Amino acid sequence: MNEQILSPESLLVVFKLNGTNFGIRGEKIREVLDIVTITFVPRSPDFIAGIINVRGRILTILDMANLLGLPSFSVDRNSKILFLENNKMDIGFMVKSLEEVKKLSPSFPGTYPGPPLDIKFKGHLIEGTVDLDNKTINLLDVDRLFKFIDEYDFNSSLV
Repeated sequence: MNEQILSPESLLVVFKLNGTNFGIRGEKIREVLDIVTITFVPRSPDFIAGIINVRGRILTILDMANLLGLPSFSVDRNSKILFLENNKMDIGFMVKSLEEVKKLSPSFPGTYPGPPLDIKFKGHLIEGTVDLDNKTINLLDVDRLFKFIDEYDFNSSLV
């Protein structure tokens, strides 16, 4: 039998924030973690929920609902933390629920049709929308998210 091995590049991780579907390409996610206690960091910007320790690595947890201008949500046993990394930093963010992992066809577009969701950072963090299985998914631009965090002036948020 000839089985196809799924690579992270062929997957789209779909999650919910306040009833809205979002997606991230699989290669951008290092790990999906169960929700744990997050340590609050005093004097941090509102979009930082706190930090956690993941096997000896300190991971900053973002409040993506806050960053996207959506109402905050209550964390429950279905909530997850998506652990993302690039060559400069590790970040994570909480999602209300992990909906599904979709296998993408090789013809899945590199650029996405449709206008982005009308949210606070629509031009910065959402690269567009795509319809999969009659479900509209707002695609998070992880590279722009890392750039935003890297360029953010944390000194301006200190009181």
